[in-house]
Amino acid sequence: MIINNLRKKLKHRKSVSDNFTYPNFCLEASRDEKVFETFRRNEIYQNILEHVSFEIAIQYFSLLKSKHNLKDTEIYDKIEKFNEIGSPELILVSKEIPKVSSTGLRYLFTGLEIKSFLEKNNLPSKNIVELGCGYGGQSIILSDLLEIEEYTYIDLEEVNELIKKFVSNYNINFSTKFATLNSTDFKNNDLFISNYSFSELPRNLQKKALSNVIKSSKSGFMIINSENFSKEYKFMTKEEYKNLFNNYQITEEQPQTSHDNLNYVYKFIND
Repeated sequence: MIINNLRKKLKHRKSVSDNFTYPNFCLEASRDEKVFETFRRNEIYQNILEHVSFEIAIQYFSLLKSKHNLKDTEIYDKIEKFNEIGSPELILVSKEIPKVSSTGLRYLFTGLEIKSFLEKNNLPSKNIVELGCGYGGQSIILSDLLEIEEYTYIDLEEVNELIKKFVSNYNINFSTKFATLNSTDFKNNDLFISNYSFSELPRNLQKKALSNVIKSSKSGFMIINSENFSKEYKFMTKEEYKNLFNNYQITEEQPQTSHDNLNYVYKFIND
């Protein structure tokens, strides 16, 4: 499972995705059309992303129906766009609809959770910053759900090139910016998003992200999985997240993707 893979990889990485193979493969996929056509099936890529299991995908599908009141066909209509580009592996989750991307199910559920958080608290979404963006799938879903003016992707430079290529295949309703954690132009962001990525950064980069991006964001939605790892990695702890902002909420991840039930969602409002 992914957690065991990450434990092994973290022994020789600056971060979960900072190694010689993953960034280089992303750059190659962004430049070589033949590689791009099947990049979501590639083992190197699937070690980091595009690995939502069938069991977890079924749970996402069930939650989309029970928690967000979507019909099978409505779910399919919203994520069918992820079925072709990059040649992902598709799974059958219902006899009522064709096969779908399991990662598409994750992006849709997370997107709806973000939308619910913003609407419940009457928060803006014009300027969004996401840290650790994969190929940009979350932003494509959010384009359909929110009124966004500008979306900033923070990732490794090589990964940003793949994101640019992937999102160029879609009609998105916002302007895009691409940055790394070394960038400093992150003022007045409405929303900060991180699906696991922030929690997997070494502490020095977590501090940089906090000072450069998170502390200047009006709100945030973060999925945290660092409780699964040994304390020797010195990731931020749950108690430290509690001390970041006065107005925050911590809830268990849905569906729970940690074997030990340790993942959680951290949402904050920067009052």
